[in-house]
Amino acid sequence: MNWQGIFSNKKRVWAVLGVIWAAIIAYNAGLYIKGPSSEAPLETRTEGLKVRLDLLKNEKRGYSGIKKDIFSPLRRVTPVLKPVEVQPAPPPPPPPTALQVFIMTVRALGFVEKEKDKTVFLSKNDELFVAKSGDLVDGRFRIFEITETSIGVRDEITKEESLIAIAVQ
Repeated sequence: MNWQGIFSNKKRVWAVLGVIWAAIIAYNAGLYIKGPSSEAPLETRTEGLKVRLDLLKNEKRGYSGIKKDIFSPLRRVTPVLKPVEVQPAPPPPPPPTALQVFIMTVRALGFVEKEKDKTVFLSKNDELFVAKSGDLVDGRFRIFEITETSIGVRDEITKEESLIAIAVQ
């Protein structure tokens, strides 16, 4: 059988589809006229139908299920904040003393030892000081000790003492 020959003619295709459609309509019409099959009996008793009027009574019964507010995530609960005790700010550090300022600005460059007498070289900004133990530097600070690693300095006004490290290279 040549399928291409059959389907090449549009009229034949429409005729076949029409026959199939007519068969389906005839089958459904036969079921409609004949009625449902006898295998499933239809109960047609109508005398047992009753209207329940008790369901129409308006009795207010409470809801016995779980009660939950479904809108609770939408409400914001503002927490009650406890007042914070304000701690007083710590006092500022005291200003540096004159000796501390001197030690921060002076740099020990080195020393020379000649017959148990040591001479130290100090630099402050662009000034160069050459001092021995007991000398007064910058009009206020006395050199009281010179060792191989440090220089002892005393403020003559406040009598405060400190050490200046010698840069070892």
